[in-house]
Amino acid sequence: MTEEFDVDEWLAVRKEEGLRIDPQTAEVMWFHANDLDPYGVLDIPEEHHCVGREYFARSPGSDIWVWFGDLPEETANTLWKLKNEEPYRQIEVASHMPKLFAVSSVANVDGYQNVPVNFIVNRDFGCEAMWVGMPWTAFIADGYTKSAIAELFTEREAEMLVEYLKKIAPDDVPTVTPFELPVRRPMIPLTEDDRGVVFPLFERDDYCLPFRVSGFSLLTHGVFLRRDEDGGFVVYKNGTPISTPFADQCAAEAWRDHLLPH
Repeated sequence: MTEEFDVDEWLAVRKEEGLRIDPQTAEVMWFHANDLDPYGVLDIPEEHHCVGREYFARSPGSDIWVWFGDLPEETANTLWKLKNEEPYRQIEVASHMPKLFAVSSVANVDGYQNVPVNFIVNRDFGCEAMWVGMPWTAFIADGYTKSAIAELFTEREAEMLVEYLKKIAPDDVPTVTPFELPVRRPMIPLTEDDRGVVFPLFERDDYCLPFRVSGFSLLTHGVFLRRDEDGGFVVYKNGTPISTPFADQCAAEAWRDHLLPH
């Protein structure tokens, strides 16, 4: 069972880490964040959002960034002085963003054949593993929420998922794509008319990954072949059947390919 995330404890760890930071060797970064919630871990009403430039420091080699406001006064004052005297000591936040990835494949879903599948991580927002060692606002842009990051894969998670997919579906070819940060769009853009199929991969009896993954297929965009209950093959376009059943799969595929853009 996942332990419930304790915000107060998480913040206390940052303050404790701040006691160990040496301003003479510390790495410093800044980005725009909510003045009342620089780490992005509190539930602040939208009317109280006030974005400004916030500064963070860490010890070399540490993955814990500490807001200047959580540093001892003497440390913070020294860092402000050094910042003004030696601006080259500051580092770009982009160089410390984690590499996150989208994983996709093509598979048979709900009777539809060769359908694009996007995989997402089903994370528990109360889990410490959700927090990547740096404020969420460094990775999110244009109002997107933490879920836009949470459903992506770390490099190791992507590798583990691909290994698992190759075991359960050797003929499929999973694709791993780096996701540009900060997030400015949902991984799977949807409209009210879109219809898809979600299948919890983690509910399979042979599932062995230490994180939960689901697959999502959008059936209202594209031309697909679907096998009906009588064994025939029907061509669907944007979620609507556009042919009578073909007895021969090759004939159905030829008709489907005729409709695909060239």
